[in-house]
Amino acid sequence: MDDFIATALAEDPSIERARSNIAAAEEGVTAAKWQFGPTPSLSREPSSSGYVNVLRIQQPLYTGGALEAGLRSARMVVQGSQEELASAQMQLRIRLVTNWADWVKSRQHVASLQTLANQHEELLAMIQRRTDAGVGTVSDAALATSRLSAVQAELAQARLEEALQRHQLQRLARRPVEPPLAQALDGTLPDAPELATILDHIQTSPDMAIARASVDIAREDLNKAKASLLPTISLRMERQTGAVRDQSIGLVMQASFGGGLASFSSVNAARHRILAAEAAVSATEQDLFNRYQLEYTRYASACASARSAVATAEASDVVLASYRRQFAAGKRAWLDLLNMVRESHSARQSQHDAAIEQRASLYRLNVLLQATGTELQAH
Repeated sequence: MDDFIATALAEDPSIERARSNIAAAEEGVTAAKWQFGPTPSLSREPSSSGYVNVLRIQQPLYTGGALEAGLRSARMVVQGSQEELASAQMQLRIRLVTNWADWVKSRQHVASLQTLANQHEELLAMIQRRTDAGVGTVSDAALATSRLSAVQAELAQARLEEALQRHQLQRLARRPVEPPLAQALDGTLPDAPELATILDHIQTSPDMAIARASVDIAREDLNKAKASLLPTISLRMERQTGAVRDQSIGLVMQASFGGGLASFSSVNAARHRILAAEAAVSATEQDLFNRYQLEYTRYASACASARSAVATAEASDVVLASYRRQFAAGKRAWLDLLNMVRESHSARQSQHDAAIEQRASLYRLNVLLQATGTELQAH
């Protein structure tokens, strides 16, 4: 399954977007580092005797912590972008295995309905022979023909559904879907993780890391807002050429509170953004708790359904064999036999669906456990 998923992880637009965001964030770190260096500027200004060319180079010495906060914030953006990539990979894995399960189920429906159609063809041939021999009725043959037509219509619909599911899986995986893929999760099932173990991994999930990074970024925004209230000190070298020739070097102190003392409002706004980000952490944790618990419940339900379906399918096969013997001995009605054939088919189909859902659910649980981006072990 992991080999099949690998192509999607390399080419899916959501993954490409996350990687581009990482590259952009890393450039942001580079830009933040450059802020610590000197800033050159060149201007041409009029004077009483002509134009003056002014070259200035200004090196920040003290910014109240604004540059440091900007660099820390840029690094946290990189960390958040990396976690967004891990989250996108996790979600894509879950979507792929869910689509895979839908395709395998639809494929199994086609196979089961084909088997059911073959059974009805055999039963129709048998009842026609009995009718020709005078031991069957025309109504029994008509009923068998009607049931066969209904199954054939279901089979045609199931084939269309299987083709649709396969096409959707191919589009999501960005590679052809071959029949052997249906056995991708076959084999002995590994031990399932405990619910407590799954819930413990909430704190290490990418979504929680993204939420915490947002809090850290908001705190650095507050530091930058506070720094804007403080004066900055820089070393400036200035050289004039043209109509006036001069050269100077010295310390420059600058202070600005923004239009209408807007910097004070920026500090308050930054504090509120921190509170909002912290609330988002709690909301994310609750959402993940519900999501992880639901996924575990789905797996537990699939396991219970699989166990029950095995017993039901085996019992249905035994009853069907008994009904065949009883019908041959004249102790069962033709309608009872046809109904039992259908019931046996439904029981076997439920068994196959439950087994597929059990394996898909277990794979999804392991994706959640390894949601930091580590490769899953093939099952």
